[in-house]
Amino acid sequence: MGHGCIQLTVEDGGPNDADAEANGSFQDPSGLAVPVGVTLQLLSRANQTVSIGGEAVVMRLRLSSESGDVELSSLTLQASGSGDDTDIQAVNLVVDADGNGVVDSGEPTIASGQFNQDNGTLQLNMVQPYAIPAGDTDLLVVVNL
Repeated sequence: MGHGCIQLTVEDGGPNDADAEANGSFQDPSGLAVPVGVTLQLLSRANQTVSIGGEAVVMRLRLSSESGDVELSSLTLQASGSGDDTDIQAVNLVVDADGNGVVDSGEPTIASGQFNQDNGTLQLNMVQPYAIPAGDTDLLVVVNL
């Protein structure tokens, strides 16, 4: 056996046959998995007033990946507040490529969602699964009113 290899015996109808029937075919449920380390860190959050028609960075996040073999497929944040959040039109998750905490031209929006109630959750739907590169990736949560 070498690195990254496994040997699995699959017998039609046997314990490693996912359909568990001796029927001339087998379904192989196996695969090789390795643990990957990804952490999400809150860098900062803003307490600010945003005017209707405005945009504001309300949170800065950092994803740290050990391997670069991970995709972000969704992000759910617990959201709460004391204001009237019904005016929030959109919430976007933007890659902060230069790490300056500001949405710059050309920085991609990788997810979007809508939050219209206090003390709920904010589900950010990915535009497409985001391949997290090895190292640190800074993200901005941006609200639009």
